[in-house]
Amino acid sequence: MQDLREASFLKPLDTVLNEAVSFLQGEPLMLMTTADLQSILALGFLESALLDRDISYSRRILPPNSHLPPDEDGLIPEQNGSRVLVVDPWDRFESSSEDVFVLSSKAIEVEFHQSPNKRRGRVDVVLQSSAIASSLAPNGKRTKR
Repeated sequence: MQDLREASFLKPLDTVLNEAVSFLQGEPLMLMTTADLQSILALGFLESALLDRDISYSRRILPPNSHLPPDEDGLIPEQNGSRVLVVDPWDRFESSSEDVFVLSSKAIEVEFHQSPNKRRGRVDVVLQSSAIASSLAPNGKRTKR
């Protein structure tokens, strides 16, 4: 089985993925997301890796993105001494705090070896979470499933 992180389209995101892996290793930790399909799938990958590594965490699931007002502020809770990882497929959350890490879809540009043309696209939070989980717990029982 090949390492997902070796895929050419994830190479531009190496620093983001490494930052997320190191962020998840700190405790106490809260995972936060909206109740949308992409968000919950991404959360599943992250939780499986955290369980495999015996890292304790809590989770907070907000209403779906379609039910949140566009101008809503203060969605990321203030946690004293706790680190918050926000899975944000809609690019709604912003934070300048060092205790908050926002995982959102990222724009990339990739050149495949068979073609001279560059391709542009976005890597969504589900794929990023899968790569983060495989880096965090590469031999984990739950992560391999």
